Amino acid sequence: MFSVNKRDRRLSVIIITTVISFIISYICIHYKIDEVYRNLFYVPLLLSCFWYGKKGFYYSIGIIGIYLLFSVKYGSEPFWQTFISLIVFITIGFIIYRLTENVSEEEGHQNKIYQMSYSDYLTGVYNRRFIEEEIIRIDREENLPLSIIMRLLHNSKNHVL
Repeated sequence: MFSVNKRDRRLSVIIITTVISFIISYICIHYKIDEVYRNLFYVPLLLSCFWYGKKGFYYSIGIIGIYLLFSVKYGSEPFWQTFISLIVFITIGFIIYRLTENVSEEEGHQNKIYQMSYSDYLTGVYNRRFIEEEIIRIDREENLPLSIIMRLLHNSKNHVL
């Protein structure tokens, strides 16, 4: 069997929801149900902006452009109403994109703080806290020769030879 990574699954979900949105939209337009299909495009728009940031925002603009053409050609609603929906879609996509970008920046800052807590800022060498936590992690029966050596090295660093 093949494995699918998280990024591929997310892309598949976005593409599938986009295709389903267009299929249901076509059916709704055929039966003159305007209110339903307009709201279906929020799903791929929000998912793409949330999961892919700027690239997702560009994808959502593409979806919105196709939605505009679709609505003008087949829809029964006035153009101004379609245009307002378009502005709302773009605004919501942009807000989601910017919010996820801010969260990503915050995660980057947290990772940097985490890294700094385990290593020396100037040299990048791991500090005592890291070594002690690694010893606890490695000190298991399956790692027996290595764990004994690590314990001996750790204990001997406190003694002057």
